[in-house]
Amino acid sequence: MLGARIVMFLLATMLLAASNAAAQQMQVPVSIANICSTQWGWCPLNPNIRVLVGFACQCVAYSGQVLPGVGRQFPYENYGRPVSPYLNPHWMDPPPAPVIK
Repeated sequence: MLGARIVMFLLATMLLAASNAAAQQMQVPVSIANICSTQWGWCPLNPNIRVLVGFACQCVAYSGQVLPGVGRQFPYENYGRPVSPYLNPHWMDPPPAPVIK
C-alpha cells in the first residue's frame, strides 16, 4: 500500500514537472504599446495602463469624443516635438538623426 502511494506521488510529480516545462516553452514575448493609433491620429498611452501591441485602445479628442484605435509602439520622444495627451496628427517624416558627441 505504501509502495503504491510512493509510485503515485512520483508519477504526479513527473507529470507536474512536464506540464510546467511545456508551459515555459510556450511563452511568447509580448510588446507593450506606448501609443494608441486611430485613423484620425494618435495619443500617448498612460504608462500605468498596459496595452499590448495590436490590441484595442482608445484616444479622447479635444471635443471629448472617444476614438477607437490599436496599440502600437512609436518612438515619439525621439522627435523632440510637443505631444498632446489628446489626439496628435500622424507624423509622416522619419525621426531626426541622433547627435553623436
